[in-house]
Amino acid sequence: MNEKCNFPRKEYRALRVLFRNWDQVGFEHAGTEYAKHNHSRASKLFDEKGLISEARLKRHIRGRLEYYTMISGSNKKVSQPLAKLWDMYHDVTGEKVPISAPERTVIQTEVCYSWKNDQGETVLFCEDGSSFLTDWGLLFTCAHCLCDLSQDHEKTGNELCTFAIPRIVYEPKISEFVIDKAMDIAVIKAPPFMKNASSVRINKDYLPQIGESIMAYGFAGGNSLVRCIEAKVAEMLTGGKIRVDRAFIHGMSGSPVVNTRGEVIGVLAGGSAPDDYSHDGEFILFSTIEDRFSTYLHDFLEQ
Repeated sequence: MNEKCNFPRKEYRALRVLFRNWDQVGFEHAGTEYAKHNHSRASKLFDEKGLISEARLKRHIRGRLEYYTMISGSNKKVSQPLAKLWDMYHDVTGEKVPISAPERTVIQTEVCYSWKNDQGETVLFCEDGSSFLTDWGLLFTCAHCLCDLSQDHEKTGNELCTFAIPRIVYEPKISEFVIDKAMDIAVIKAPPFMKNASSVRINKDYLPQIGESIMAYGFAGGNSLVRCIEAKVAEMLTGGKIRVDRAFIHGMSGSPVVNTRGEVIGVLAGGSAPDDYSHDGEFILFSTIEDRFSTYLHDFLEQ
């Protein structure tokens, strides 16, 4: 007996071939080839003129993916093959999808500006980190990726935070963020062009247990490739923070922390200094973040 609900491997392969053909050749060829090998569904894909209909093809394939998402919903772990298929569907259609691989939602952040300290001296602040897009339509990162938490200073000018999104550079002003220095969290509404971008689901009510596995996805060491670090919950700290049993790497601050079901349960907020892995990693639970940002989140989600 299978230990979990899943969809047939044959179907998975057929959909991967469909998406590859769709991306490389176009939906007409992809749909025609798909119909040849799926005779029972072929009639649903053609219009009155006997041509492959893009709208019908999208509707049919999305329906198949939603069906497999439903039957795999009872599994303890997210289906990575299913997440991959949804990502491929998103790439060829541009439509928003319910499931996405966490690493697809992570965005590198860069900040570099000067400000005056209490002595009137000009100080340069440069930091890189990670951020991610959620299904709430918000981008989350750490406050210390944007500003010096130890200083209460007036910023000089309209400093920008650079989000290095593939093929697009998004540069909002730091003043546009809602920042909580005490919690070390910053949040901003995602721009309109990210409306259908890959996003991760938040489970704000999830409380992990000691010994439970979690994954963090971020840009370790300022590298341009996303790295995944798996760790186990080691200790419940005050203020909604959780310590894990291994170090998170500098540059991963602001990363999403994900449970085995692929749901984001927190924001990585405590890592090691560059080339120092002696400090265990920490993250902040989304239940705590929601409480602290409740007014802002309520106003935004009601829009």
